[in-house]
Amino acid sequence: GGSKVFEDALSYIRYMYLTRVHTTVSDADAFFPSVDYTQWKKIWSEAHLADEKHKYAFDFEKWERV
Repeated sequence: GGSKVFEDALSYIRYMYLTRVHTTVSDADAFFPSVDYTQWKKIWSEAHLADEKHKYAFDFEKWERV
């Protein structure tokens, strides 16, 4: 499944680009794997509020492995 692909790839990547959607999905069945953020440095973040095109607020983030 999708989450397994991300989990397997984490040890090979230098950068992570994340989109964090600010909501909770009660019936979700797949999740991004746990990340040890002490091994990463956030180098960029861009916040977006909910609007007529986006039901939920969200952030784009770029992380670099340290």
